[in-house]
Amino acid sequence: MLGVIDAFREMGWTVDPYVVGDRVPVSWIRGSGGMLASSLSHRLGADIARFALNQWHARRAWRELRGRCDWVYERAGVFQALGRPFSRAGIPWIVESNAPLHLEGRHDRPSIGAQPLVRRWELGVYRDADAIVTVSATLRDILSGYPGVDAGKILVVPNGVDTRRFDPERVVPQRFFPGPTIGFVGTLFHWQWVETLLSCVAELRVEGAVRWSVVIAGQGPQYAACRAAAERLALGPDAVRFLGQVPWSEVPAVIAGTEIGYSGQSVLHGGAMYNSPLKIYEYMAMGKPVLASAFEDAQRSITHGETGFLFRGGDRNALKQALREAWHARDRLKSMGRRARQRTVAEHGWEQRVRAIVTGVADLLERRPA
Repeated sequence: MLGVIDAFREMGWTVDPYVVGDRVPVSWIRGSGGMLASSLSHRLGADIARFALNQWHARRAWRELRGRCDWVYERAGVFQALGRPFSRAGIPWIVESNAPLHLEGRHDRPSIGAQPLVRRWELGVYRDADAIVTVSATLRDILSGYPGVDAGKILVVPNGVDTRRFDPERVVPQRFFPGPTIGFVGTLFHWQWVETLLSCVAELRVEGAVRWSVVIAGQGPQYAACRAAAERLALGPDAVRFLGQVPWSEVPAVIAGTEIGYSGQSVLHGGAMYNSPLKIYEYMAMGKPVLASAFEDAQRSITHGETGFLFRGGDRNALKQALREAWHARDRLKSMGRRARQRTVAEHGWEQRVRAIVTGVADLLERRPA
């Protein structure tokens, strides 16, 4: 969201952020993911807290910002609708959706307890919003299939990247292995397919010709399982390094210390991959080719053999073959990364994304019925 805010400002907009997460105790947020994933009672308690916080903050946001807004741009959240009072007052309410929250929070990122109520609330937000920005066409199609959600007010704009912050010329690489290294940065969920990556790397090492090392920066529900898999597969400290949660400021240096980035999502519970993975754009901005499952965002941003390597999502043999192909192309990875960086700066920065949002939303609002 910071990238969107900064890009709006660079385009000359005045942005007054109202971030609920910045207005609650840090202890409410730190470590909450693991706690929510482990207990239904915690998730139900969190749902109650979210609902109460929305009631309070919606009134407070209205008091603080009414009369100062031409638009309200809000990222969808569970039991959140801060922009609804503004919309009722005639101020356009634009909602950005990164996922169907009632599905993701129940299955793929366990964080909600009262799924039917979350679904009802979420669909109400999509129905009432003046415009919706989704990060993929796949997600647009999911949302437009819900009762009462108008497909004509949905705009597709993928995620992007701050190409100045993620710039290989501005960081000192943090290397962990002398040889060719795959990097993964993100939260470890089962659908990220990191455990499968480790098993394929281990098999290729046993075969002898392909010897990738892997650096994993991040934690999450699958962290312990991935560490256990590495031990079971005899991937020692010369083959894999688990960094845990890395400070946001250090992520570019970690990526810089690798040869290729990994973004291997499989299909989510809803039967589709609707995400727009930030990691794809961050790897490419850092001048790294990307090894990615060939879902919508990867196909749009990566050219196989030129800026990365695509494999069929959920196909283990295809991943293994892509690892072989990338290994045999390792002398070209630097030049591939340079092309990836050039393309990202030209096409995938937050400035380009927000320009598309402003143009697209203005057109939607102009065409809506009076």
